Amino acid sequence: MADDNHTDDKQAEMMTAFVEKMTPKLAETVLEQIGAKVEERLAGIAKKNDELLGKLHKSKESNTSLEEQMANLSKQISGGAKPTEIVLSKDDARDVRKYRAARAQADEAGVPLRVNRGA
Repeated sequence: MADDNHTDDKQAEMMTAFVEKMTPKLAETVLEQIGAKVEERLAGIAKKNDELLGKLHKSKESNTSLEEQMANLSKQISGGAKPTEIVLSKDDARDVRKYRAARAQADEAGVPLRVNRGA
């Protein structure tokens, strides 16, 4: 029985030494893999962010503001030319004040109000 205890102690010492030796290497490997995955995800997020910002920028460039539309409408009305419709951007349509102002202008001009839902 003394031999069994001695063998168990020796195996426990060997296992402890093995774990102590492998722990830093295992931790380093795991951290490298996690770091690679994080970098991959961040690159994907950055790419998607650039794509969405590009779309937003294009959308803002292509949409005329409500104020510009109102000024154009006023010019058309005062010049005798009648607009065929009032176009409101989707973002401006969400603003109650802008929507009501555009609705009033459209009603006054006798033309439909259209919300531009395109990107």
